[in-house]
Amino acid sequence: MKDTRVAEDLSPLSQNLASRYVRQASLPDIGDCGQAKLIKSSVLIVGAGGLGVPSALYLAGAGIGKIGIIDHDCIELTNLHRQVIYTESDIGKPKSSALAKHLRKLNSNIDVVSYEERLLSKNAAALVEEYDLVIDAADNFLVTYLLSDLCLAKGKSLISASVIGSKGYIGVFCHQAPSYRALFPNVPEQAQSCSEAGVLGPIVGVLGNMQAQEAIKLILDSPMALKGKLLTIDLWQNRQSQINFSEAPEPEHYQPIELIDESAITDDDLLIDVRNEIESQSSPVKGALNIPLPQISENGHNSLLKGNRRRVFFCVSGRRAAQAALSMRSEINDRIAVLYRS
Repeated sequence: MKDTRVAEDLSPLSQNLASRYVRQASLPDIGDCGQAKLIKSSVLIVGAGGLGVPSALYLAGAGIGKIGIIDHDCIELTNLHRQVIYTESDIGKPKSSALAKHLRKLNSNIDVVSYEERLLSKNAAALVEEYDLVIDAADNFLVTYLLSDLCLAKGKSLISASVIGSKGYIGVFCHQAPSYRALFPNVPEQAQSCSEAGVLGPIVGVLGNMQAQEAIKLILDSPMALKGKLLTIDLWQNRQSQINFSEAPEPEHYQPIELIDESAITDDDLLIDVRNEIESQSSPVKGALNIPLPQISENGHNSLLKGNRRRVFFCVSGRRAAQAALSMRSEINDRIAVLYRS
């Protein structure tokens, strides 16, 4: 029987959209009531790349009422094999606004907001507060920890995915589930970026679409959502597995690290480049002190302990910078940050 309980709650505009969503609303797990929830919901997507593109497209198609997209990057030729909404004519354009333009063409009845900026400590809280749930499509550990801490504090679900090569994972964290930090207390030591290890196009499409699917489940309060579960997939080997982390305890003590950009750097800051010497020499940063991560992690460094200047660590992806910052945190206390340069 068709679900008509929502008729009184639907605006005239939404009622006129009934034919648009009829194939979706016909599903027993959705119905008219579920479709109304989707229309009234809002989702923030952090990252408009390989994961963010399919997530955004299918959420727009599903009728999510408001979609926010934040990404500071511009479209490059190397993106096109996996970020397939973009074309060669889009190269050089900001990803967030280009994706938003495509979404508005797909569904003119939804509100799409683009933010051409990095997600940083200074703007993240306000953005997370504005939306019902968050999709982490940035594929950056520092951003994931920042989002996880905020979503946990604000009681909002975080749908995080990450891809490398032909494999990746997706999990639902925070609201009615442990945080990302509970499952991964420390930044992985050997994690690589897509630019370093490569990435297969279809795997980001699969996991990005799964992020959209999980968002729909969460909005509809489906018991089948991956709350407290991590699903890993390897498309090349045709393997998948799932772990349940619903009982993972939250860390009793953790020290979040401030994530900043170049505009927040001051003359009083001590810039520490934790790349190796070859990397540092090939693209030096003026005024930075080069101390490769192994030297900091194994022995610490006396020069970092002198004075009260804020220590700002940086590398390429931020992974090594975060490890360095964490290893020195107990010694340096609160005068520490990681520079987001990628």
